[in-house]
Amino acid sequence: PDRAALHQAIAGAYQAAGDRAAALDHFERAFELNPDDRVSGHAAATTALALAADADDDDLAAAYYGRGLEVAAKLATVAPEYEHALLAGELAIGAGQLEAAAGWFAAAVKEQPQEPMALFYLGRTLADLDHNDEATTQLRAALGAAPDDELAVPIHAQLGQLLACRLELPEAARHYRAAGDTGRADEIDEIASGFAEALGRLATLRSNIANLVGMEAELEKLGDADGVTAQASQSAAMGREMSGIEDNLSEVRAALCQ
Repeated sequence: PDRAALHQAIAGAYQAAGDRAAALDHFERAFELNPDDRVSGHAAATTALALAADADDDDLAAAYYGRGLEVAAKLATVAPEYEHALLAGELAIGAGQLEAAAGWFAAAVKEQPQEPMALFYLGRTLADLDHNDEATTQLRAALGAAPDDELAVPIHAQLGQLLACRLELPEAARHYRAAGDTGRADEIDEIASGFAEALGRLATLRSNIANLVGMEAELEKLGDADGVTAQASQSAAMGREMSGIEDNLSEVRAALCQ
């Protein structure tokens, strides 16, 4: 008989025998027959993830990632929990679906906002999507969530890369050093010393623009249209100056963004 409980039992037997591919088939079928069977759904998704990671053929790995993602997405929809969303995100990464992965990791963060792993995965995925400002925010939050030493290393390394690309070199060097990459940190410190004046002006402009944006919001609340216009004009002028400096440093940025 085609019953969910029977397929789950068969899957367990295959899993115990070391035949993960056969176990996946039956876990998938058990979950298909009973979408409330979270155990089979989770087992199917994690088994697919493990098979994909161990596959020695790209097409086979892609197939397992796709199968796992289909199950994990249904599981995370039926039972929107932290672990399910995180698993769906991991499988989406493997399947090359970065936008979907970012969505699942964001769902995981919503379930557990102080979990550093989810914040790191979300930040890293946003960086891969070139949403660098959002990525930096999430990665800083990941550090603030007190990750263990092992997880802190890639968080620092990713932040170092993003901040170096933004020409925020002193902070980038600090993160690379915290990640244990002293060679890269020393290289960035050397670059920073050679462009200290320009980088200092960039930092000042960023700070001034942030202050002006805050003042503009306050003036808008007060209904001071002229004040808003004046602040916006100053912000635009500073933005143009920033763009000019960044254009002059484009070759440096290109090298640091690699």
